[in-house]
Amino acid sequence: MRSGMQLLLCALPVLLASFLSGSDAISTVPSIQNLRARLDSSTDSIFVEWAFAGSKHNVQFVIRYRVLNRPDGNLDWKIARTSEEMVRLHLPEIRNGDELEVQVKAERSGHVIEDWSQQLLISVTKQMVVGGHRVPEDDLIPPLDFQAHILGPSSVRLEWSPNEQSIQDLFYLVNVKQLTSESGENLLRQQIKIGATHFTLGNLIPGERYEMTIRSATSLERISSTAAIIEISMPKEDEYFEVGNLIITSHFKNDGTGVVNLTWDVPSEVQHRIVSYDVQYSEEGLNDWKQLKFSGIKATAALYSLKSDTEYVLRIRTVLTNRLETESGLFRFRTPKVAVNPISKVDVIFSSDTNSVRLQWMLEPHVPQDQVVGYDVYLTENKELPDTHWRHTRLNSAEAALSVEDLKSATTYYVKVHVRKADGTILKAPFVYRFTTIDYEHTHVESREPNSLAYRNVGPGKVSVSWSYPFTIAENVVGSVVYYTDDKNRPQDQWQTVHVTDPEQKSITLSNLREGTQYYVQIVPKMINGELDFSSSEKFELRTDKIDRTHNNYVFYNDRTHGRQQHHQRHRPRMQSISMANNESQEQMRIVACNPDAFKTGCAWDERCIPRVEKPEEGWCISETLRDSILNS
Repeated sequence: MRSGMQLLLCALPVLLASFLSGSDAISTVPSIQNLRARLDSSTDSIFVEWAFAGSKHNVQFVIRYRVLNRPDGNLDWKIARTSEEMVRLHLPEIRNGDELEVQVKAERSGHVIEDWSQQLLISVTKQMVVGGHRVPEDDLIPPLDFQAHILGPSSVRLEWSPNEQSIQDLFYLVNVKQLTSESGENLLRQQIKIGATHFTLGNLIPGERYEMTIRSATSLERISSTAAIIEISMPKEDEYFEVGNLIITSHFKNDGTGVVNLTWDVPSEVQHRIVSYDVQYSEEGLNDWKQLKFSGIKATAALYSLKSDTEYVLRIRTVLTNRLETESGLFRFRTPKVAVNPISKVDVIFSSDTNSVRLQWMLEPHVPQDQVVGYDVYLTENKELPDTHWRHTRLNSAEAALSVEDLKSATTYYVKVHVRKADGTILKAPFVYRFTTIDYEHTHVESREPNSLAYRNVGPGKVSVSWSYPFTIAENVVGSVVYYTDDKNRPQDQWQTVHVTDPEQKSITLSNLREGTQYYVQIVPKMINGELDFSSSEKFELRTDKIDRTHNNYVFYNDRTHGRQQHHQRHRPRMQSISMANNESQEQMRIVACNPDAFKTGCAWDERCIPRVEKPEEGWCISETLRDSILNS
């Protein structure tokens, strides 16, 4: 393909001025002399200048002017005044072929001291330079950016851009002339009339040279006097190559970004003749073409700026060593649709030896927190069931957490979380998360899946926190740092910290906490290289128990259930002292009362809530070592 030259257009106005004797001219020498004019094409203004022979003290000049040859026949004068020997007449409506009449007179203190001067007739001829040639301003302009794209040894696509003229009934005349004929046959001459800005020309002879010219026209009588011209050489059969079979593959991420890979075959005998490729692509219907140019060494390209679930058109131009440019046809393809996940992660927290868990999740950065009004949480043991058969919990707040009760022991559950926004839209999570509950029946030791967390209130202002490391980093962990605070808006360096130096230690007790307070905890593994692995850290929230000190025996309760527990004394876990006799002194053993049916029994991690024989609704927190003796008694 060879491109035709681009036409450069500029205005070159010319003024032809002549003087005529006025009918009332006087025989004396006039004071207003040397009346002349010049055109400023940048401002569409005519500057009229003169010389005044008399005294210029307190002199005002009056200028009158009019266009003589307008079809409407309007001959009214327009007036301008100045104290200088020059005036600027702004005439944006002036056209090629117009005649302008100008006269000047002089006044002092309202009295005429020099009557109207000789007439200055200005004939305006506006010209343009098109391709180095001067043409009248009102002549038609040929189209711009005339190009030929070779589609094969015998076909070419001609295209151009319309010029800035807005002319009704405009069309184009394309003349095709064959310049050479190796076969000796008659040279081709053809004229095409078209209103569009592109068309495909076929049945050309491979190896021959052609000249194409294009002109603008509104009728067969009114045709532009200038034309855009291009000359091309059609390739022979063994010289031509274009990208034919295109293989398109793509991979898009959940955030909508991705890559589209293009691959095509090049015959080995043609590979050394390819100089470069020019890949052009645009969204279907937008005509906003983007380009990717690269060397012809590799027949492959990668596009990174495409959107998912969008239809595109694509073409590939090939530059060969013989300066020939070929272009493939249009390829159409649609990028895959990806489901964007609104949930970044879901944590499952086991808070005690019960059949309940706490689910906490975090939103992806692209989901604005202030636009979230609630969540829909779905839970099931069989993920193959339809959504209508899943256990559905509707949350009408922006709190990203849910406590789930009545779960089976040692059972795998599947959970997914949908986000409800203030505008009524629902962001459905495309992924399902899985967790397995603890087997309470066959073990007394708390076992958890990797990355699972657990905490337990073990006393006033004390919470036991335990965790485990992901399998992928466990071998390289040398310790961890536990951050915690009651204000998550504080900078990280202002959180309280506990440093764990033993990689086998996976639990700590946080002390001196405020009762009935929400705390935010982050556990960050420390790697063998001494760096903290924040990407593998775990975050969760906990609330410390509050103690009712209005009774002689301390009572633990949660703020949200305080009122209910005051009416049901049997649900208040109590701490009771038991005195033991000693020869020299008296020692005490304190046993914590608990509720066997409660979600949080209040027992320590190595204790179990044992129901009392006389009151099964109450119990005692008993360690495993004392369990048998207590039960037997």
